Amino acid sequence: MNAFVQKLDRLCAGMARPLAFLVALITRLALGLSFFFAGKGKLADLDATTKNFEALGIPLASIQAPFVGGLELVGGAALALGLLTRPFAAILSVVMVVALISAHSGDVSASFAFDGKQQLINIHAFYYLLFLLLIWIHGPGRLSVDSLLFDTEAQPQGKGAKS
Repeated sequence: MNAFVQKLDRLCAGMARPLAFLVALITRLALGLSFFFAGKGKLADLDATTKNFEALGIPLASIQAPFVGGLELVGGAALALGLLTRPFAAILSVVMVVALISAHSGDVSASFAFDGKQQLINIHAFYYLLFLLLIWIHGPGRLSVDSLLFDTEAQPQGKGAKS
C-alpha cells in the first residue's frame, strides 16, 4: 500500500508541477487586486475609514487610515505585478493580523468556541493572511517582475522546490 501511495503522490506532483507558475500568478493577481481596490476604497473615503478605525480602537486612526489605505493600494499593485513580492506579502500579513485582532476579534474568539455558530473559515482576513503567508514563503513565481529583475527562481527557503 505504501508503494502505491508514493507512486500516486509522484504522479500527482508531476502533473501539478507544470501548473505551479499559473497558480502563483492567479493567486498573486486575485490577492493583489483585492488589496489594491480595498486600499483605493479606504483612500477614496478617508473620513469614513478614519471613523471606522477609531470605532475599532486603532490608535492614531487619522494617521493609520491613510497609511493602511496607501499600503494596501501600493502593496496590492505590487503583489499583482509580482514586484517586491515577499516584502509586501510580509507587511500586508501584519495588516491582516491587526485586522483579525481589531475588526474580527469577536469572530475569531467565537470560532474557537466550537459551537458551530462561527467558524474561522468564514473570516476573509484569515484567508488573506494564509495566501499572503504562502506568497511570502513560496515567492511570486516565474511570471513576475521580481523574477525578471532579480533573475530568481522564487524558491522557498530550504529544499529546492520550485514555485
